[in-house]
Amino acid sequence: MLVSMGGIGFGDVKLLGVCGAFLGYKLSIILLLLSIIIGGIFACFLLAVRYKNKKYMPFAPFITVAYILILFYEERLVDIFDKYYGLL
Repeated sequence: MLVSMGGIGFGDVKLLGVCGAFLGYKLSIILLLLSIIIGGIFACFLLAVRYKNKKYMPFAPFITVAYILILFYEERLVDIFDKYYGLL
């Protein structure tokens, strides 16, 4: 199993809160969605290579990667998410 049964942990919630405090509410939505997309791609990769030693997958690294991507590509990501998802 790649995802814990408890769902997102409280440490992840705190990390999202701190990142959201710096980014604002619009970019926080993008941060959450982008980290889910990155985590999903990584989980698909683990399934493709049949990696079986992971019982759960921490979410904080994907939040961090998404946060760094938002810091570097903020305007581009806002345009993409607004165009395709109409969120903002």
